[in-house]
Amino acid sequence: MDRESLCGKKPSCVVKVDLVLENPLELHRLSLHIQDVNDNSPKFRDNLIEMEISESAEKGNRFSIEEAHDADIGQNGVQRYSLQKNDNFILAVDSNKVELVLDNKLDREKQSEINLLLTALDGGSPQRSGTVVIHVTVLDANDNAPVFSQAVYKASLPENSPPDTIVINVSATDADEGVNGDVTYQFGHISDDDANVFSIDPKTGEIRVTGVIDFEEISSFEMRVQAKDGLGLTSYAKVIIDVTDLNDNAPVINMKSLTNPIPENVSPGTETLRKSPSDFADVFGF
Repeated sequence: MDRESLCGKKPSCVVKVDLVLENPLELHRLSLHIQDVNDNSPKFRDNLIEMEISESAEKGNRFSIEEAHDADIGQNGVQRYSLQKNDNFILAVDSNKVELVLDNKLDREKQSEINLLLTALDGGSPQRSGTVVIHVTVLDANDNAPVFSQAVYKASLPENSPPDTIVINVSATDADEGVNGDVTYQFGHISDDDANVFSIDPKTGEIRVTGVIDFEEISSFEMRVQAKDGLGLTSYAKVIIDVTDLNDNAPVINMKSLTNPIPENVSPGTETLRKSPSDFADVFGF
């Protein structure tokens, strides 16, 4: 039984089942609470993050890094990050973002490339971890990252929306000119299921439906969108899509039966079954 496949990121995972006993007939409704165990490691979307940073960048400048994701929840999810010691960068982490902070200015003539090892650790026992290599190429220009018009985008989408339906348009601007200010878009960390449902135009930031939207399966989607300029500086925004319900399901009657053989020569007035009205209501749903 896999909590992640049953309930995803829901803090409480409850599976409801019916238990039917015969002779006498009894129906019991059970709620199984599935507890999380630390069976997943933190994972970054990519094994290698490529960044290009100008040597003119000032001390204290911050550069966004996409956070790691862990399918487990609570204490078993990602708890902290660790950056391998180096001469130029330190790590800044808060509840919403992970950033490299320039602690000492870069000098392209001394070092044109830097490799950094970033580790994400969860709080489980035993503790699990995931790593990503950040490869920094030092350049002579491009000191502005794209900036989204909103930190969080929200949209509402009816279930059963046909493919190619426009959901929302994200937008980011870059103060640099030319290739340094040429912004492209892509999804950040996204599950395979979500990747089959939505697409994003890399040039316009337009998000469209590409798969089946079913309220009964998923009532909301949350994803990260990345804006990247021509030389690799990135920023991220969150997109929340709420699915609205449509009346697309007919009522379903669940019938349960009981077999109680009676001899053909039974005397009139012989009692064959005794159950309370509430028992029949449980069995037949009324």
